Amino acid sequence: MTSRSRDRRVFFERHPFSSGFLNPTFLPTSLECIFNPFHDETTTPTLPTRSQWNAKLNPPECTYAPELNIPTRQPGQMYFSYLFSCGKAYIAFYKSGISHVRSTARLAKSLGPKARMVGAGSAVLTRAEWQVIRRSRRDMLRLPAFGILVLVMGEWLPLIALWITPLVPEVCRIPAQVRKELEKLEKTRRERVEKMIMSVKEELRLEGRHVVKLRAPQTVQVEEVRRLSRVDLISVSAKLDAHSRVLDYLPRIGPVVVALRWGLERKLRYLCTDDDLIMKDGGWQGLGKEEVRRACVDRGIDVLGRSEAEMRKGLAGWFDGRRDTRSRSR
Repeated sequence: MTSRSRDRRVFFERHPFSSGFLNPTFLPTSLECIFNPFHDETTTPTLPTRSQWNAKLNPPECTYAPELNIPTRQPGQMYFSYLFSCGKAYIAFYKSGISHVRSTARLAKSLGPKARMVGAGSAVLTRAEWQVIRRSRRDMLRLPAFGILVLVMGEWLPLIALWITPLVPEVCRIPAQVRKELEKLEKTRRERVEKMIMSVKEELRLEGRHVVKLRAPQTVQVEEVRRLSRVDLISVSAKLDAHSRVLDYLPRIGPVVVALRWGLERKLRYLCTDDDLIMKDGGWQGLGKEEVRRACVDRGIDVLGRSEAEMRKGLAGWFDGRRDTRSRSR
């Protein structure tokens, strides 16, 4: 496989979440033994075409990265000439990305009066409009520093792009950056869960208990966070990537527990709003391919190496769990 095809390939993977049981004596080391799949693997959902994507759920094209077209090296072409052609392609990509950031910002600004009608605005905004405002705010904060880097580095910016991802607006990230960030995110999540499992195993051994039931992330409501046990708090926060990596190396006492609760409440508040808007505007079935991937990443579902159909199964399981939890709480 060529480097061009690797860069342009989009990877997807599903990471299912459900309640699991831990036994301190026969604790499984494989995560697949801990988390049960949401749905029957024999059922495959029908994938919607672009024309079936719901405009109320999916933000416009300007909120996504433009296509990166790396030229192929022609027979007899000098290597320096080929590098210059690649540099021009990257500059064109970055210019288009910056244009997308500005277009999204204009759209977000036009939605301002509508959002201010009810404070946060989520009650009158569609899910697509709400996401436009969120994404524009983040990318506009990154734009000044990134613009300076483009002016200084020019076509050489891709050489350092992989190491400055936090400074790069989302719509200006090359495919290699996106893939590296996802790999880092999913690796960290698995390491956190593995570490949490081992610590729980030790605690159970010391307390003389044999089995503990872990809460699934989609079954936790915002108002429940302060009542969660320490084990469930750490477990759900790790699965949803709700806390800073610095907290992984600190003892789970006092201020650290407060910080974990604050991070988890913040993440669940966002997910609850997004879930409500998705259901209000037609359901997760109307999400496009890119939005399905983003929704899975937000909800702690792995996407690398998985197909769109597998991601949709994971997302369906999340919303099934949400619906069941809310129906039981009424």
